[in-house]
Amino acid sequence: MRGFTSPLWPIRYKPFPDELLSCWLVRLAHGHGLKVQTFCNLMFGNRRQVWNRDIDRLAPVWLVDELILRTGTSPETAWGTTLCSYEGILYPKFRLSSTLRWILALKVYHRTRQGYGLQFCPACLAEDEIPYFRKRWRIALNTVCGKHGTMLFDRCPHCGAAVAFHRLDMVGMEAIDVAPLSYCHSCQFDLRSASPEKPIVYDAATSLLLLDASHQFRHDRTPESEWDLGRFAVMHQLCRIMTTRVSARSSQVDRF
Repeated sequence: MRGFTSPLWPIRYKPFPDELLSCWLVRLAHGHGLKVQTFCNLMFGNRRQVWNRDIDRLAPVWLVDELILRTGTSPETAWGTTLCSYEGILYPKFRLSSTLRWILALKVYHRTRQGYGLQFCPACLAEDEIPYFRKRWRIALNTVCGKHGTMLFDRCPHCGAAVAFHRLDMVGMEAIDVAPLSYCHSCQFDLRSASPEKPIVYDAATSLLLLDASHQFRHDRTPESEWDLGRFAVMHQLCRIMTTRVSARSSQVDRF
């Protein structure tokens, strides 16, 4: 694809609503009929590594700028696919190292995911004309689908593997024949067919609060229903207190 007079790629998909950067990039690779690693080597060069990090959180400027140039996507939309777009919403200041408040960790090790940092709703994937993964599924507070009222999954219910759709084309098949991104990279189970699970309701008020929280991360939320940074900070501290050992709780409560 190098040598074209136009800077635009032949296939220039735009991000779907609330789509993750990693998902968008994989769709672009497969849209060009290439495996993900081959596509990245051709487009960004062999010396620039993409998948040795959590690119949704640690998106390099050169990667996002190239996608902006080659797909004709606006900078606001392109950067909106990354987790740094939650700055000032879920956490006060984005940082590259350490943990980010409410963001689930992928625990990338040698390009494999050791953590269960990406959730999914089977019903949402099933309703998609083209299955894709949402940015809000990376948020720890978001455990229930605000649309379907069912629990989110954080792993394949068939084999227990973490979601890693960028590894779907690593099984010897040609990229043109690769399965939809809704398939498990490990066992090829279709995540869309996972049996829905209703949340366990211990307290009606708490359940409504959590459901309201899940609505905060939908792309179509209304401004008047938005939570501010302070409310998320209070909930985060309360969760820390509840999950801390009893012997250490008193100091946590004092600081709170």
